[in-house]
Amino acid sequence: MTRRLLLERRSFWSGMSGVAIAGRVARALNLPQPVGVMVQQVAADSPAARIGLRPGTIPATVEGKPFLLGGDIILAVQGQRIGAETYEALQERMSRLPAGSAISVIVLREGREVTLTAVKD
Repeated sequence: MTRRLLLERRSFWSGMSGVAIAGRVARALNLPQPVGVMVQQVAADSPAARIGLRPGTIPATVEGKPFLLGGDIILAVQGQRIGAETYEALQERMSRLPAGSAISVIVLREGREVTLTAVKD
């Protein structure tokens, strides 16, 4: 799989790192769905930065794992809710979008769902 993802296909680089959250942690953070991706870091001048994703800024440990809280939690990408497809399927779908396509991401930000949009390079 690594060879296929890194060498045989051009994958979509979002410029962010995130942590999947589910179960008790998702419920504690009042996610409106069972799974989301908590944004941890966003690279400067990346697609994630251009769309307006906000990383966490508050260090915390939850169930023994370190997190940065206070940033966006991704709920959906291109209308597909997180958890409904694998990471590899999402990467494949994003890679197939031609340059100039609109990209839409729904995030949970400060307790509200917010839609962010940008154009793929």
